[in-house]
Amino acid sequence: GGYTRITKIGPRKGDNAPMAIIEVLTEGTPAKKAVVNEAEKAAKKAAPKKKAAAAKAE
Repeated sequence: GGYTRITKIGPRKGDNAPMAIIEVLTEGTPAKKAVVNEAEKAAKKAAPKKKAAAAKAE
């Protein structure tokens, strides 16, 4: 038995499809900081674009 970790990383460039990293874990496995940091960076890059697009629409 094991667990899964799903980390949403923001939309893909080009078609704006929602993206996520899916990991299969075993019990007692600590979170990988590199994957979490990568996901946070991708989310930060995607967030300003959405705000800029909303500002242009107004």
